[in-house]
Amino acid sequence: MKTIFHFLFVLFLAAIIQGCTRQEYIAHAGGSIHGYCYSNSLEVVQNSLEHGIDFIELDLSVTSDGQLVAWHDWNFEWTYAPTHDEFMARKIYGLFTPIDFPRMDSILSANPGLSLVTDKISDPAIIDQWLHKYKK
Repeated sequence: MKTIFHFLFVLFLAAIIQGCTRQEYIAHAGGSIHGYCYSNSLEVVQNSLEHGIDFIELDLSVTSDGQLVAWHDWNFEWTYAPTHDEFMARKIYGLFTPIDFPRMDSILSANPGLSLVTDKISDPAIIDQWLHKYKK
């Protein structure tokens, strides 16, 4: 009985050690940088990638002219859904670069181990339309 207990304990420790050799994190809204959170910006995503983050959560929205962008809530800076050009012309917090689909596509293509997570778009057809080649 004592031998079986020791064997099971060693297996348990081995499982813990194997599972703990690599921690995985999700960078919410792309991550944070210089004390700013929820920016969904190019700079926070780059910062997260530089720190080895493999899961990036971006809040995806669709502009008034039907383009996919990373943005948490239009009411944060706008009282309406802007056009793609309006969105891309404005710096987030006056500092950071907005992300649209071409930038998302570029980031995902350059980082094949990166997983994109989102929780803002509830219509699977939008995800299929824009991100079909990245579905896992």
